[in-house]
Formats: sequence, structure tokens, C-alpha cells
Amino acid sequence: MSVNLVQVDTSGLPDWKFAMPGPLRERLNGLALVGAKTGTFSLAVFRGMYPGDSSEAGTVLVMRGSNGARLALVESVSTLTLPISAVTWEQVESEGESFRSVEHWRAAHEEYWSQFLDEIRAHTGDASWSISDDTPVTYETFRVLQKLPGADAARFPIVEMVVQPSDLEWVSSELYELGTIGVEELEVTGLTSPPRFTLPHDAVGLRAGFPSDQLAAAAEAALDPDWQPRFEVLLGDDWLDAWREHFEPTRIGRFLLLPGWWSPEQLAASADRIDSAQAVPGPAPIRLTLDPGRSFGTGAHPTTALSLDALARRVRATSTVLDIGCGSGVLSVAAALLGAPRVVGTDIDAAAVDNTTANARRNRVTDQVLAISDPVATISGVFDVVVANILAPVLIALAGPVSAKVAPGGCLILAGLIDEQRAAVLAAYESSGLDVSNISYDGNWVCLTLERGSGHSSANGIAPGT
Repeated sequence: MSVNLVQVDTSGLPDWKFAMPGPLRERLNGLALVGAKTGTFSLAVFRGMYPGDSSEAGTVLVMRGSNGARLALVESVSTLTLPISAVTWEQVESEGESFRSVEHWRAAHEEYWSQFLDEIRAHTGDASWSISDDTPVTYETFRVLQKLPGADAARFPIVEMVVQPSDLEWVSSELYELGTIGVEELEVTGLTSPPRFTLPHDAVGLRAGFPSDQLAAAAEAALDPDWQPRFEVLLGDDWLDAWREHFEPTRIGRFLLLPGWWSPEQLAASADRIDSAQAVPGPAPIRLTLDPGRSFGTGAHPTTALSLDALARRVRATSTVLDIGCGSGVLSVAAALLGAPRVVGTDIDAAAVDNTTANARRNRVTDQVLAISDPVATISGVFDVVVANILAPVLIALAGPVSAKVAPGGCLILAGLIDEQRAAVLAAYESSGLDVSNISYDGNWVCLTLERGSGHSSANGIAPGT
């Protein structure tokens, strides 16, 4: 069938709905939108019970989300009815369920369909109706013709998994290499879908957000199957802010991080907790009020904490600072609070630029902090301190332009890597005229500080701070 998508009036087309509204429908929609799902099964008896949900080969339908959103135009390609005992693994795979055996697939589907037993028995007039080897199922194949405008509104692809606590750092690092925009640790009971098989008692759940269905689906396929990775799609955005309920005033080295969304009344009511957080021997902490929005970087992650400590050791009242991948702006603001008169934060994410600007305003350092989205290579001048808390592959790929931003006598702080990546990162910077002066650790996370001798010139030869 040939379809002129420009002329199709989608308002008159029937709906295509996977499963009941909820997480399962969103997972199946997501798999279909990235081409990982091209087939679907239903009990054949449903075609008589819900004729409006049936379609013949060649029918064009509108894929609907749980919230009623129009996601895509879908064409039914073929329909086949067969006994459930005759279902093949190839058909199971086309459902986007390649991780299942046919037996596992059947058990999961029978469990799902069992919730409709009362309706089926009433429809058939058979009070003992149940699923057996001879029960007919309908297998329908389809293809997505076109994703519709607005399909991504308030729709967030994620990958959830379960891991051992000892693997958290390694798994988080791998997720960032696969393109996640943030990782959340949660109870296994808080996962969108239950684990597929028995877990050790101390297992923890991880939820990684991705900017697209394609990246999330690719991550699910790339991750170790023992972690039970699962591509899901969440609707609405309330969950993005759920972590705020658990954010506490946190002491990170020289800094006391305070929630930027707390009112003066909340701060006053939390005075005891704040006093407890800052009751550490040594100089009074520097208060840093932070609202990361939905950027990664609350200061609590080990890579951010290592970077904050490195900045506290290297930034002086005359230092110019470049923060590459500024995210929430926590490092840019910290450098300004340490006295740096000029801080440039850059990030490819426009939301990160906005967040950095807002947090600079929140901490009254807007005269010192400039947030931009310029590529590193195009930023003019060199800097006394350059900090890059980003993924190891990006650190390696940007070694040339990043090292070129370090002024003679300046230093480069590299974080966002684990110990297994340290040698590869250092190898990328070995010809840049920078020497390692410090390596610090937090568990398996690593922060490298490299220095350029005062006799070495940076690649562009521009004087510091210009």
C-alpha cells in the first residue's frame, strides 16, 4: 500500500494501542518507534470481544500513548492466527523480546492475559475457559510509517537495570559512554518493571535517562544481560524532580551545598541539619546554593566532588577558569566563590547554559561567570585553570583543543573517568606539554590534575586571561 503521508487526515484513522495504558504500553511503543518491535500477539478471542481494536493487512492506524498522544502512523502488514504452542522464537524476537525464551514469553503473556479471564468467560459463555496449548493467538506484523509531530512531548526514554553495589561505578561509567544524560540509584522495588529473574539480596536498581529512544534501545542491547537492562519509557515529568525530596545540605570539602529551591523558611527549619553538615574541623565552609534543574551535577556525585576538591586546591584570587561541560554550573560557581575573577562555563546543552547562569545569579557571582555553548576550540584565550568533568571518550576526543586552553603555568583538571580509563586518557594528553601533578580517587572514580610548566606555550600562544 502506498500512502501519501502529507495528505492523510490522521484524525479519521483508527487507533493502534499496545496493551493497557501504563508502563507496558509505553515500553512497547518505544520499541516500535525504534524498529526493535515489528510484531505483536493477542488472544484470537479478543478480535470478537474488541472488534474496534482489530485491523486487516494494509490498514493505516495511529499509534497512541497512554496519555492519548498521537505518536506515529502505523501500517498493519500481515495477520496470522495459530495455536499458542506453535509460536516460534523468531516471532517472539519480532515482539522486541529477544531476551526471552519461547517458554518465558508464553508464561509472561499468559500472566498478562489472565487478568481478562472473567471478561473472556462472560463473552464465550464458558465458565471454565482457560489458556491451553490449543488456544489460538493472533500474530500481527506492522511497520511504522512516520513519527508524528509532538510524539516526544513529556515522554522520557530510560533504561533500568539491577546491579551489585560493587559494580555501581563501573556500570555508571558504561552508561555515560552509551549516552545517558543522568543515572539515578533506586530501590529494586522502585523499578518500572520487576526484574526478570531472582536477584541477590543486596542488589540495587539503576535508572538511566537518554535523550532518544534510539540511544536507550541501543544501550539496552549493549549492556551486560546479567544486569537485566530494560528499555522503558516514562510519561510526564514529575519523576524528574522526585530526587529533590531527598536532597540534603551536603558538605563537600571546602563547600557546603544548599538546595536552591528551599525557601528562607525551609532553610531556617533545617538549621540543625545545616549546622551538622558544616560541623567539620577546619575553615568555615563556603556556602554554594544550587538548583541543578534537570542537569547532571548536584555536587554529590564522586566525579563532581573530586573536581570541587581539585578546584579548591588550585584556584586563586587571580585565576581565570574554563569549565568544559558545565552542566548545572556547580564547578563554575564554585570557582567564582573561590575568588576567580573570570570563569567561562561551556556546554553543548542549552539547558545547562541556562542553569549555570541561574546558579551564578543565585550565588551572586554573575559578574564573574559567563555561560556559553561555544565549542571548546572556538573559545578565545587560555586559562589558568581548565576543568573538564565529562566522559572519558569525550576527554580523549577533545584532548587537542582542551589542552590548548591551558595557559603557561596553568593546570588542567580531568574528571568523569574510572581507573580503568586513566591510562587511555593520559595517553591522549601526553604530547600536550602537560605533566601529571596529582591523581585523586573516590572509590574507582579518578580525577587527574596536569600542569603546564611556565616555559611551555599553549597551542594558540595567547596570553592568560585574554
